[in-house]
Amino acid sequence: YFSRNCTVDILMIVAISVLVTPIHFASASLPTAGSLIMTVMTIVVLAYMEELGFRGYPLRTLIADLGAWGAQALVAVAFGLCHILFGWSWQQVVVGVLPSALLFGAVAQASGGLAMPTGVHAALNFVRVATGETATPGLWTIEIDQHGASELSTWAPVIGPFVTLLTTAAVWGVHWRRSRG
Repeated sequence: YFSRNCTVDILMIVAISVLVTPIHFASASLPTAGSLIMTVMTIVVLAYMEELGFRGYPLRTLIADLGAWGAQALVAVAFGLCHILFGWSWQQVVVGVLPSALLFGAVAQASGGLAMPTGVHAALNFVRVATGETATPGLWTIEIDQHGASELSTWAPVIGPFVTLLTTAAVWGVHWRRSRG
């Protein structure tokens, strides 16, 4: 599960690095083993809690009433609103949370369970924490030259959701082909 979502993250980094500006990673100071274990456990538990609460019973029940697309849309909006209540900005929700919610939902439907979407969700959250995208320093820091920073701020909000939605479409396509065959 981790490697599939890391592929999405790697595709985003490569696309941004090739199309916009080179991205480099620098090692940050390593946390203690206890701190690292606690962080990973928290990420996994949070991902499972959110997957159970959004892609578990609610998604499965809504699919019966609204169909796959309507259920996915409603659950994604609820997921986004929940993140707004957590203090995320509208921009973060629109370009990050909503496309991710659709990906997690597609993976939940394709897999028929919660293990795979939980793994994808946890992997995405781990990458965010590891690269310092959260309030705490990560295992690495992303380094971008000054010239590229303005380009990155223009294009990253487009490339990130595009790659996530492209991956979602691929998951849906594979699921559709398997269900028909």
